[in-house]
This record gives sequence, structure tokens and C-alpha cells, in this order.
Amino acid sequence: MLRVAVALVLIGIAACERAPESTREQRLALAEAARAAIEAELAEPDLPSWAGEYHADSGLTSERLFLAPRSGFAYFCRCCTGEDTLSGRVRVDGDVLRLDLTVPEEYGCERTRLDELVFATKGPQRALLRGENDIAKACNVSTGGQLPSRCFVRVVDEELDSSGPLVVPPSFRKYQLQTPIVGRVTRAERVEYVDHAGRPRRRARVRIDVGDDTRALAGMTFYVALTETESGRSWELFTMESAGSGSELELFAYLPETKPLPRVGARASTSPD
Repeated sequence: MLRVAVALVLIGIAACERAPESTREQRLALAEAARAAIEAELAEPDLPSWAGEYHADSGLTSERLFLAPRSGFAYFCRCCTGEDTLSGRVRVDGDVLRLDLTVPEEYGCERTRLDELVFATKGPQRALLRGENDIAKACNVSTGGQLPSRCFVRVVDEELDSSGPLVVPPSFRKYQLQTPIVGRVTRAERVEYVDHAGRPRRRARVRIDVGDDTRALAGMTFYVALTETESGRSWELFTMESAGSGSELELFAYLPETKPLPRVGARASTSPD
């Protein structure tokens, strides 16, 4: 059973960006060549634990990522807006793998977006988590250590039992809470924001008081009670998007207008129990 944990940083990945047909064909040819080389290398013995073919499927987006130390990486994405492919080199930098995009600039690939992936194991499964937010969710007591639906899982491991402890790099173990963070709502409101397409939206924002507990980190998910009765509570998941200050934390959720806001004094916890 693997117990190795490696952080990875993908540089320049801009999945499913629309591009001219000739550009897509050129990028696809490079990625297909990289994949063929990677698949040949993956048949060799004594490869690092992170090498392999990974798959992620969120329902709307299907992604495949191929990794090998000498042949680099090949990335394939299919979503509702189209398809995209990327390829490049892999550099080992301590416990970090830096995947450097080698698609020529004239092929039209964006280089401005970063996507951080972290290699983790859960039982026999090997996976790549997408940056600190996914790591926080995976480690969070509220998720029971389950792998996020958006993470990459080694294709050969997809049907394996994922029970067992989640193992992440030491620098990310700060997210693995041994006991839940518990607080009370001090304020709840709906606020407007502008989405990535420039459209006005509304979402729920709550502030909670956690007293002298200083373990909360950006990306952590909290169960916030909407209703509380003798038979139990109705919860909504809120996410801490940025670091808090003092005892008060700010959490957000895309709460439908038909759902009531949490009341002042409602319980908020990183665990549903």
C-alpha cells in the first residue's frame, strides 16, 4: 500500500478554452504524441508512485491526465464548451512536481492560469487533489476524509475500496482535524457578487464565532444549521474562502432564495455530528 504523498503544481492549465480549429489540432497532436510516450514509459518497472493515468469526472467535465518522469504529462479535457489538450515536461522540486507547459505560444494556449494538484492516497487508491481547497475538503472532519468528486483518481484504482486514512504531504496535514471546530452564527445575510462572466449573482454569507479555536483555514467547509428540532438539524454547507481574523470567521454558500438563512445563534461545525 502506498504511503507516499507528493504535491504537484500544473503551470498554465486552462481547460476547455475555445481556440481555432487548427490550434486545437496542433495541440492535440502534441498531446497524443506525449501520451504515447508516457504509456510506453509506464510499462517500465520502478516508477515513482505518482506516475500513471488519472481520470476525473464531475458530470459536466471529463478529464484525463497522464504522468511519467521522463516523458512528461499529457492532459485531455472534454466539457460542455468543447475540448482541450495540453502537454509538457515534469520537473521534480523536492516533494513538488512542476509540470511545465511546452505547447508553443503560437498554438494559442493560455499561460496565465495556475492549477495546483497534490498527490494523496486513501487506502489503495492514488489520487490528485486540486489545490488547497480540495485538500481542505478531503481532510476536513465534515467530509469524513472522502475524496472530492473533482479529484483525479488513478484509473487502475477507480474500483478499489477507498476506506482507510487519507495520506497527504506533511505540509498539508494542518487540515486534518482530530476534533471538529464548532462555533455559533453571529450574522447571516445575502450579498451580491459578480461571477466570472460578469453577471450579477447572490449568495449567502454568515459570520460565526469560534472563540479561541485558531485551527480554521481557508478552504475548510462548515455545516451550518438552518433548522434545529428535537429530531435533528437541517444543514447547509458553507465554505471559508479566506483566512479569518480573531474569533470570527466569514463563510459563504450558494443558498437558494427559497431556503431560509441560518438564524443568529445557530450551530456551525466542521462535522455534521
